[in-house]
Amino acid sequence: MAKFGGNEFIGFSVPLVFEGRYFIMEPGNPPKITVVREIEGKPVFEVLKNEPSSNLYTDVSKTPPGIITITDKESGFLYKIRPDSETSVAFGKLDGGEIS
Repeated sequence: MAKFGGNEFIGFSVPLVFEGRYFIMEPGNPPKITVVREIEGKPVFEVLKNEPSSNLYTDVSKTPPGIITITDKESGFLYKIRPDSETSVAFGKLDGGEIS
């Protein structure tokens, strides 16, 4: 369930856009997260339903507890996803830290 502007939405995919990446959260236990971006007019998946998706631009890894980390091959850490009942995304900051 998500709340936007006082409205409740249940049982649907939630698309969010950040820095040219589309984060899609599908209902489930745990929720299924897909992250895709467009490069040269084509979709490039970084995460597909909670699984790393190999591509030419980022390194994507997954730990045994299910934390998915995405790192740009040139500039370093981008973000990580913790898909569970309290799904969260942490984005990398220029100073090396991260923000949830």
